[in-house]
Amino acid sequence: MTLDRRITARLAAALLWMLLFTLPAAGDDPLPLLIDTDMGLDDMRALALLLDAEGLKVHSISTVFGSQDPRPGGKAAIRLLGGLSHRPIPVSPGADKPLEAKFEPPAWRPVCEAAIKDLYGNEGHILLHEPAHEMLARLARREGSEVRLVCLGPLTNLALALEADPFLPEIVHTLIVSCADTSRIHFNINADPEAARRVFQAPWKRVVLLGGYGEASDADFSDVLQGIEKEHIGGLTARALETLSSSAAAGGEHPPDHSFFGDDLAALFLIRPSLFTVTEPFCATVTLEGGTRGMIRSSQDGSGPCRIEAAVPGVPGPKLVRTMLDSIGGLLADEAPSSAGSGQHQHDHGKTGTLLSPFPPLDPSGYRDDVAPMVRKIIEAHGEEEWRWSVLTGEIHGHLGIYSTIGVKMGIRALEI
Repeated sequence: MTLDRRITARLAAALLWMLLFTLPAAGDDPLPLLIDTDMGLDDMRALALLLDAEGLKVHSISTVFGSQDPRPGGKAAIRLLGGLSHRPIPVSPGADKPLEAKFEPPAWRPVCEAAIKDLYGNEGHILLHEPAHEMLARLARREGSEVRLVCLGPLTNLALALEADPFLPEIVHTLIVSCADTSRIHFNINADPEAARRVFQAPWKRVVLLGGYGEASDADFSDVLQGIEKEHIGGLTARALETLSSSAAAGGEHPPDHSFFGDDLAALFLIRPSLFTVTEPFCATVTLEGGTRGMIRSSQDGSGPCRIEAAVPGVPGPKLVRTMLDSIGGLLADEAPSSAGSGQHQHDHGKTGTLLSPFPPLDPSGYRDDVAPMVRKIIEAHGEEEWRWSVLTGEIHGHLGIYSTIGVKMGIRALEI
């Protein structure tokens, strides 16, 4: 075989390899999610659950003022992604104050800031310069009619996104607003009631408010942590949730309800919607003044689009805990709509191989003497998934080289888009 033919054959083989590893099977597309968060402790728990959930794919994280300021919150999101060995995804800081009100940082902010300190992010994963509201509008259009927009903090970023793109409600499949219902005043709404008013007046296809405990008042997230320990549930998600809790406990005095289910219910609603009772659609307004400032009022007077629903857990708390534990342990069968895929795990973070467990080995002692000193540093800098494919590529090619590394990065990037 001539040199030209050998080069052509190798290029063809490389292209085939890329196609096999990057093209999704028909019907396996996960539901796209855009997450907007103030990076409270319950937000971080929700993110950890969603980033590793079957049938769902987080395409971006935008941060807003609230439990943390947006820039430190964005850096905390990057550290969480690193702790989960998740591939980098766009993270953009957004609004640092309400539209038309003053804001005082909540008493629980030190706890939220401390929660993330023992997780590390990938080196080189930086915050986007693109404002959060512009990223939200752009990615919603890119992902199209199946995209779910999940708001876990004040709604300021979303109100600004509506101002930038008034047709956003025509694109988004479902808007999920966490810690929001008509029974009481919630922090996420009260922090910027004007933003909430504008959001609820927009003609969304569907809005789901998640706020009440419903039938689940007999459990909280401490039961989930106890279940992880008692059942010896392993994996990066379980480890990250335990780390968040222990680091937060060392960071200062908890607010009284730190372990209550909050924004983590939004994650559970997306993972297992059948556990929730959902009301008939109604109209909603938000009180802007007085003692009920920030209160969501149901209304049938035509003052807003009557496409808002309220969802609360419809099963006892132990059932919620069991479902979370099964999701964390990878034992939960898929219940998402057909567009969510066949139930195969969509987020391969390099925890196990198809035939080998674990693959690749994470202990440096399993590598050659010249490679072993670099293993931990590379994994900390670039994540377990990139290391996994780099090891496989190195074995296939029989050597280490810059071009195989570039090929791995291109393949992972292709999976992201």
